Amino acid sequence: MEWIFAALLPLLVTVGKRSESGRQNLASVFGGSESEALREATAWAHGFVEDRGLDVTDKPILVMRELRRERRALSLVGAKTIVDNMTAAGRSVE
Repeated sequence: MEWIFAALLPLLVTVGKRSESGRQNLASVFGGSESEALREATAWAHGFVEDRGLDVTDKPILVMRELRRERRALSLVGAKTIVDNMTAAGRSVE
């Protein structure tokens, strides 16, 4: 019976781990602090989207997929953070 617990212990530890946030992923991919990485990632993504003629407001999921294809280390949460930041910057505040 002890061997079952010993075999399952590593699984229980990995299940309890929290995944990294979008900003943490951006910091690991683009370097710098989380806020610097977000600025750099957003600037890169604006150029990337513009070069490929993509529209982030009409097809955000397509943009996230293409960003992840270009930067393989970018997580889904990281790509969503970039797209959210891009769409938030495009909205006018009245």
